[in-house]
Amino acid sequence: MFGILPAILLLIGIYQSVKYFNKAYKLEKKAYTDALTSAENRASWERFTSIKTELIGTFALLDLNDFKKVNDNFDHDRGDLVLKDTVKKLQEDSYLYHRVFRYGGDEFVLFFPHGEDKKDFVKMWIKKRILELEETWGREGLPVTISFGSVLFQGSPFDLAVAIKKADEQMYEYKKKKKRLI
Repeated sequence: MFGILPAILLLIGIYQSVKYFNKAYKLEKKAYTDALTSAENRASWERFTSIKTELIGTFALLDLNDFKKVNDNFDHDRGDLVLKDTVKKLQEDSYLYHRVFRYGGDEFVLFFPHGEDKKDFVKMWIKKRILELEETWGREGLPVTISFGSVLFQGSPFDLAVAIKKADEQMYEYKKKKKRLI
């Protein structure tokens, strides 16, 4: 009889601890997730780039061209759907581990951890997703396209700013080429 009471108290304590940690996990996940798109948010990006572990893989920057026209000519609800569709398409392959961050309003950063042998595959994967999105939007009469730049990176997150700047420059070159084609 006296042995049961400590066991019950122990079980209650374990239950309360699990409940507390589950709640803390949900709050942390909410704090690092973009409420609209379910991508990781800017706070998550800042936390990710503050880690001390060396990173190896591809970083890609994506920007939605003429996104403002969707909000202006259609409505903000349709613009929200474009952002959600973008993230959904970028998160779609579960066999290819990667992270999707909403970096700004219509800008996204992707990180694919891998060795140098996968860089071409990752670039083709990104291009395929972009083409699929642009075809869908084109059929819907939306003027949105996507520009991107990518860079293979190996090093400390403290050195990442230079790599991101290079990907950003590539993205703007890609954007200029797309505008000339259109």
